[in-house]
Amino acid sequence: IIAEGIRTKFHTPFWNSLKEFAVSDKLVMHAMAAADDKAAGGGLIDDFVDFFGPNYFNAESSSTIDPLDSLLAPTGSLKAAQEAFAASFGGDHAFFVTAGTSTANRILHQSVTSKGDYVILDDTCHISHHFAVATVATQPIYLPTKVCRNTGISFGIDVETVASTMLSFLDAQKDGSYVLPALIALTNTSFDGVATSPSKIIDAVHQVLSDKGISHRLREIVFLFDEAWFSYGRFHPDTAAYSSLTDIAYSNELSRIRKDVRLYVTQSVHKTLFAFRQSSVILVKDHYFDQGLVDGTVSKVRPKFMSAYLANTTTSPHAGMLASLDIARRQIVMEGRTLIESAKNASVELTRSINEPVSDLDFQISEVFRAVELSEIAKHLDLSSQFVDGTKLTLQCKYDIEGPSLKSIFWSKGGIQVNKSGPTSVLLIFTPGPITSIVTDLKTRLGRIANFVEQNYSKLNAERIALNPEYLRGSGPMDRLFQSGDTTLRMKEAISTRRRVSIGEWIFGKDQQRSKDLTIGPAIKDCNVVMTSFITPYPPGYPVFVPGESVEGDEIFTLVEGTSGEIHGVFQRGDGSKTISGYVADG
Repeated sequence: IIAEGIRTKFHTPFWNSLKEFAVSDKLVMHAMAAADDKAAGGGLIDDFVDFFGPNYFNAESSSTIDPLDSLLAPTGSLKAAQEAFAASFGGDHAFFVTAGTSTANRILHQSVTSKGDYVILDDTCHISHHFAVATVATQPIYLPTKVCRNTGISFGIDVETVASTMLSFLDAQKDGSYVLPALIALTNTSFDGVATSPSKIIDAVHQVLSDKGISHRLREIVFLFDEAWFSYGRFHPDTAAYSSLTDIAYSNELSRIRKDVRLYVTQSVHKTLFAFRQSSVILVKDHYFDQGLVDGTVSKVRPKFMSAYLANTTTSPHAGMLASLDIARRQIVMEGRTLIESAKNASVELTRSINEPVSDLDFQISEVFRAVELSEIAKHLDLSSQFVDGTKLTLQCKYDIEGPSLKSIFWSKGGIQVNKSGPTSVLLIFTPGPITSIVTDLKTRLGRIANFVEQNYSKLNAERIALNPEYLRGSGPMDRLFQSGDTTLRMKEAISTRRRVSIGEWIFGKDQQRSKDLTIGPAIKDCNVVMTSFITPYPPGYPVFVPGESVEGDEIFTLVEGTSGEIHGVFQRGDGSKTISGYVADG
C-alpha cells in the first residue's frame, strides 16, 4: 500500500506523455514551424536552437491526440494530471491555466458573479480582481488593508475587518431583504507573507448571517482565496493551517456547514513552485459546482465556468508549461516539507547575519541594511487568526534611497533580482528548494551592494536616516501608495440608492467619452480629477486610484512625480511628458 501511494504521487501523466511524444517518429504537417526537424533549418535560427536545445523543439506541438491531450476538453493524460493535482492539493477539481492567476481570477469572477452583484475585495488585492469587477460590471466593496508606511509591508485582512464590513453591509439594508455579496475575494497570503485563517474568515461571515437569522444563505456566497504566493502552504505544518483547502477541510468550526462552504482557490504555481512562468491553477471545492438547488437560490456553476474558461484559455497552450505543473506537484508532494524548511532556514540565517553581525562582511551589510524581523510584523497581527510566512524577508535600507532605485541597484551592482519594493526597502523571497548555500552567495552580493551605497550615497542624493521599526501610518498624498483604505465605497449610499454604475462603465462605457489625456504637470495640482482608468504601481500591483474616483490633482502629481518605478495607467509621450486618463470635475 505504501509503495503504491508513492508511485501515485510520483506519477506525472502529462509529463510522461510529452516525453513519449517528443521521441516518437513523426512528421508535423500542421501548425508549429518550430517543431522537430523544422527547427534544424540552420542559418539565421541556429543560435536560438542551440540555446534551447533539441528536446525543447521536439516537444513543441499543437497536437491534442494521444499521447497528448486537449486542455479545453481533456480526456487523457491532461485529465489525469489535473485529477492528480486536485487530489494532492485538496480540491474536488483542478483546472490548469496557462496565462497566470490574472486570467484565473478573471475566469472565476465571470463564473460566479453577474452584472450588478456586490463583490467584497481587499483593496490591496491584485489588479486582475479589479479589472474582473470592471468587465463583469459588479459592485465592489473594498476592505481597508493596513500597509506599513515605512516598509510597504501589507498586513493583510484580519477577521474582524471582514466581519464588521459584512455586518455594515447588511445593516445598511433597511428593508430586511438582505442582498448578499455574490463573492468575497481575498488575498492569501499578502505579497509580504501575511496570511489569515480562511476558516475563521468564513466562520465570522457565517456568524454575522446567523445573527441576522439567515445562516442558511451562506451557500449564496462564494469565497475566492487568491493564493498566488502560497502554492506550497499545504505542505508544511507551519503553514498548512492557513492554506485555504487544508484549513477548511479540518476546521472544527465549519464541520456542520462544510457542504455550504463554496471555496475556489487560484495559485500562481510558477511563483513559488518548480513550474514555467505563467503556469497556474484553479482549485474548486464547491458542492454546487455540478448541482444547483431546486429553489433557484444557487445555480450550478460548471456551465458558466466552462464558458468563462474557454473564453479565457488559449487553444494553443504550451505543452512544456502544462508538463511543468505535473512536475511541480510531484516535487512539492514528495519533498515539500524539506524544501520549505530549507527556504525558511535560509531566511532566518540571513536575518541573523544582518541584525546580529559577527563577521566583517556581516558588519559591512548591517551598516547599510536591516532585516525586518518577523516579530516586528507579528506585533501588528491578530495572532489568533493570522500568521507571517518566514520565507519572505524585507530588507530596509538605512539610507534614504527609494525602493525602485534600490531594486535597480540590487540588479546592476549585485546581480540580485527582486520584484517588490517599499519606500526604502526591497522584498527577498526564498522559494522552496535545496537552497542551503544561497545565503553565502547572497551575503557576498549584498556586501558589494552595501559598499556601493556607502561610497556613492551622496551621488544617489541619499542621507543616513533613522529607521523607525514601528509601523506608523503617515499622512499626505504619498500615503496612497503605502496606506490603503481610501478607495472604500460608501456602502450605505451604494445600497440605499441601489447604485448600479460600475467602475467598468467609467472605463468602457459612456463616461469614457468624457475622458481626456491629462498631462501630469503643475497645472493639474489645483484640479479635481475624475479617474477613468486604474493607476497601479507595479509591483505590488494593486490600484491606488480606481475609475470613477474623484482625486485631488496634487495627490496624482505627487504620486507620479515622486515614484521612479513602473506605474500602470500612466503613459509617456514622445517628449517625455506623462499623462493619465480622466477628466477635470466640473471642467
